[in-house]
Amino acid sequence: MAQVSIGQVENLEELIRGLESVRDALETTCREQILAAERQCAEAREETQNSESMLEQASQAEQAAHQALAEAQQNLESAENALSAAEAALSACEAQPPNEGGNGPDCSGEESAVSDAKAAVDAAQSAVEEAQAALEKTTEDRQRMEQRVERAKQALSMAEQVSERVRQECTLRMQE
Repeated sequence: MAQVSIGQVENLEELIRGLESVRDALETTCREQILAAERQCAEAREETQNSESMLEQASQAEQAAHQALAEAQQNLESAENALSAAEAALSACEAQPPNEGGNGPDCSGEESAVSDAKAAVDAAQSAVEEAQAALEKTTEDRQRMEQRVERAKQALSMAEQVSERVRQECTLRMQE
């Protein structure tokens, strides 16, 4: 019968304690890795939600810019109609025959109305140009937000995949 020395038993006990310590360290490391992966998923999920919220705001700003441009174009059309009417009134005034003293009619009011109407057209045209520029900017902002949402969703998908792989790997390692 083989004899076992006490030193060999103590060595086995020490080996068991060492293996248990390694297993505990592995479990701790696995838990830390799982928590880190879950934190990354949570951060990616939060970023996706923030990006979607920012996209909604950008879409609303773009809608408002569309509306502002439509209003500016209507105002320009109205100003152009007013200018046409003022020019027609001035032409009608100037077409009147001279009075008994040989003087032409006083069309200063009509001339002033044409001048005011031209200024209103210029101002309305500037407003249209500003509204168009604002629309272009808000459209670009929305497009950037769409790209951001897409990237955030990709990051979330990747984080979820990594988290699942970490869980699977840790589960597999702990079962061995």
